[in-house]
Amino acid sequence: DPVAVGVAVDPSIATTQNMRVDVETRGEFTRGETVANRHNTVERNVLHGDRYIIEGLDRVQPNAKVCVDVKADRFLEMFVSRIKGK
Repeated sequence: DPVAVGVAVDPSIATTQNMRVDVETRGEFTRGETVANRHNTVERNVLHGDRYIIEGLDRVQPNAKVCVDVKADRFLEMFVSRIKGK
């Protein structure tokens, strides 16, 4: 992935956000899907009788820096200059 290599060479071309990222392994239709939690929180569901009630949010520890924006013009300039050998 040229953009990933570009960010490794010059991290200032990307804006990142710390997020919790997991891979879904139990879903029938989503197995293998990467799931990023932008808010780093999960609902606290508590069983009340025969149903669950949301009783707040719990924080989860971020485990990845996720690229949320790339300065495309700077990346393309760097990419083309590397291909041209300049």
